Amino acid sequence: MAIDKLKSSALLDGSIDTADIADDAVTSAKLDTNIDIAGTLDVTGATTLDSTLTSQGDISISAPSGNPKVSIKTAGVGNNPFVEYRAGNNTVFDNMGVFSASDDYWRVGHGGSGSVTTELMAVKADGNVLIHNGNLAVADGHGIDFSGTSNVTGTSSELLDDYEEGTFVPTFEGDGAAASGQSYGSTTAHYVKVGSLVYVAFDFRLTNKGTTAGSYLVIRGLPFPCLSSNLGGGSTGWYQNIGSHNTPITFYAAASQLYLMLGGTQYVPLSSLANASRILGFANYRTSA
Repeated sequence: MAIDKLKSSALLDGSIDTADIADDAVTSAKLDTNIDIAGTLDVTGATTLDSTLTSQGDISISAPSGNPKVSIKTAGVGNNPFVEYRAGNNTVFDNMGVFSASDDYWRVGHGGSGSVTTELMAVKADGNVLIHNGNLAVADGHGIDFSGTSNVTGTSSELLDDYEEGTFVPTFEGDGAAASGQSYGSTTAHYVKVGSLVYVAFDFRLTNKGTTAGSYLVIRGLPFPCLSSNLGGGSTGWYQNIGSHNTPITFYAAASQLYLMLGGTQYVPLSSLANASRILGFANYRTSA
């Protein structure tokens, strides 16, 4: 018996166990609009769909060997293939695919009515990745790895694993016990941390120096502790009512505080602190935090 047309109803009673159909004997015009398959449809070789494949379950593609793939081919320039993910109400969905015939890049976006109205991310043909609306969030302890670039002898890490900026509260104190009874006027102090390098900038003034102990004048309250190797320092842009010194004041970072220095070798004595002392300066140091 020759089979000219297949309908789903013709196979329901199980009367046809196996059917051999000649090549090119069945065309889309000879198939019913909808064919429901209760089990598994196994297809050997290439299969071309000229319309829409709809599934209410999983679609699985596997091969005993080689590299199985799904190919989406368009008619030519100006036809952009994409995959869309619809919500249950069928009105809001995300999609991804090649959406620009001129730039030819992979695009992930959000939109509706079969098109992308908001491009969120794109991988360009030149290898650049663009993030238009959002941030690149990296888990703690990870970052951007630059190990693919050349380096010099002594390099210990090429992982940029931290960036942070904020404010802190610096104080004038002696290098001994913590101060008490102090009061301050206006204070502006900011920091930026990139990897293990910390940059601080500040402008603050005392209105009451209170009681503090020690031999030398220091600035405490740094946002991160200093490395024990004491790699850091800085300088003042301006200061007032800190002794009667005629040389610029610089900073030496050690023990998680900034020592005030004169001429690079002489510590500023604690006795230089006054009730109206004010300082504007900046410093850099390394931290393990």
